[in-house]
Amino acid sequence: FFYLYPWSVLKKSLASACAKAVSARESMYKMLSAYAWREYCKLAGFGFRILAEAEEEQTTPLPKCPMLLLIGDEDRVGACQRLCGDWAHAEELPLVIVPNARHNSNVDNPEFVNKQIQQFIQSIVNHQ
Repeated sequence: FFYLYPWSVLKKSLASACAKAVSARESMYKMLSAYAWREYCKLAGFGFRILAEAEEEQTTPLPKCPMLLLIGDEDRVGACQRLCGDWAHAEELPLVIVPNARHNSNVDNPEFVNKQIQQFIQSIVNHQ
């Protein structure tokens, strides 16, 4: 699918889809620019294939440790919103919606994300 787009258009589109803040979009664009167009398409295809196989098989064991799911309130990448919600519900995992953030929520709203991670770690320490 990504092969249908010129590389310059694809990089801008992906950066915009993944990041809301201007600095976050610039960071994403810079990261994407490190790849050649065909290289990125091949890597993305590999990643999508792994996710599809894991979803189909549903045999990937969960780590045996506490987990915290975070997702941007404006994340529209693939089916992330639905999948994270389903995962959190099925496994009884905490799901934090990061305000003012897209797919790269830790870059869009790092203060909020860091605070959530610190609180999560503290809750684990307090329960030991």
